[in-house]
Amino acid sequence: MNARIKKETPLIDRVKRGLIVSDDYLKSVDINSRDDRGNNALYWAIKKKHRYNIQMLLENKISLEVSYRIHALSHAIVCDDYGTFIEICKKDNLTFKLFKEAFFKKALFWNRYIR
Repeated sequence: MNARIKKETPLIDRVKRGLIVSDDYLKSVDINSRDDRGNNALYWAIKKKHRYNIQMLLENKISLEVSYRIHALSHAIVCDDYGTFIEICKKDNLTFKLFKEAFFKKALFWNRYIR
């Protein structure tokens, strides 16, 4: 019997379960750890739409590459989390032009698969 071994860090487990992560807690763990699929804690916070955890992770400088070759902006759009999308743009001082480009590139990408 081939059982898939789950590799999860305490941070990812905590975020997946919707538990609050404090600033002190984030300073005591590897904030950029990944699960067995390559997702970091920000990936799960966005997926769960947990505003507080998203903000804490961003303030503690988590990698915006939420999964291999997936940026947090793209993931926020896929998860219909436009509040996070705007917050990341503001935190990274992205201009409106870049904001618009990122949004429409992602929309065009998904449009190919919807038709």
